[in-house]
Amino acid sequence: MLHLPVVRRRRTEALRPVRGISRTTLVESMSDLVYVGVTVAVFAVIALIARGVEKL
Repeated sequence: MLHLPVVRRRRTEALRPVRGISRTTLVESMSDLVYVGVTVAVFAVIALIARGVEKL
């Protein structure tokens, strides 16, 4: 049976930039996507309410 050594990364190494993109940039872009998604959802709800009001 082959025994491989366990390589443990230090915390700073785990957070280093990957392919030139820092962790902060990834978090910021994800939060931007969340804001866009919430905005689209809010306008979709407003459009549905407006359609419902038109039918009255």
